[in-house]
Amino acid sequence: MSMYLAYLLTVMHGVPLLASILLTLFIGFIVGVVAYYLFVHRVLGGPELASLLSTFGFGLIILGLIELKFGGIARTLPVESSVIEVGHVPIMTIQIIGAIVAAAIAIGAYVLIYRTWFGRAVRAVVMNQEAAALMGVNVTKILMLTFALGVLFATAAGTLLALAYSFTPETGSKYELYSFTIVVLGSLGNPLGSLVDGVILGVAEQLTSIVASGSWGPLVAFLLLIIMLVIKPTGLFAKL
Repeated sequence: MSMYLAYLLTVMHGVPLLASILLTLFIGFIVGVVAYYLFVHRVLGGPELASLLSTFGFGLIILGLIELKFGGIARTLPVESSVIEVGHVPIMTIQIIGAIVAAAIAIGAYVLIYRTWFGRAVRAVVMNQEAAALMGVNVTKILMLTFALGVLFATAAGTLLALAYSFTPETGSKYELYSFTIVVLGSLGNPLGSLVDGVILGVAEQLTSIVASGSWGPLVAFLLLIIMLVIKPTGLFAKL
């Protein structure tokens, strides 16, 4: 969604790139708020997988709308990026910028969760919603904001990827697999662990592409996920 929002604003409506990115992030947060109340809040307390299935269905709706509007042709954003060599390896400057921004987002998420009142409220709600409510925490508001922030982070990720690579409506499926694997590897709720494991997965995929075809990347992600679930299901950095 974020990739095509940035494309719609920048290419089809002539909005400056930076302004379109900021507007895309704002829209992503609003979509997160609306999606929470429509597809998550209504099914809380129901079957265990209800929210997963409802949000998955919402994702399919978004995918269908994108395919209707844009078709399956690969799109790109009008970004000029120079190339530098690091040890004879060519790297686009936009990729370096993306890595720096991703690291800043992960560190910001860590500070938000572990160093602010909002973060303490989030952790309290995760541990015991009834006790948190008795202490004056607005549980519904915290759940909504947490979900919307998650969508905002995903929107930022999609926008950064769109700046560096071409994309189609199916592009998100690949990164959905990677993000799920990274979160499980780093342990749920640990942003710094996810950051480190994102680097590990990226390096493993690139090494695989050197000795084999780049299409083996998803296989590496699946193998790492299965191995971690068998050996250490709590994740590599559960105690951070």
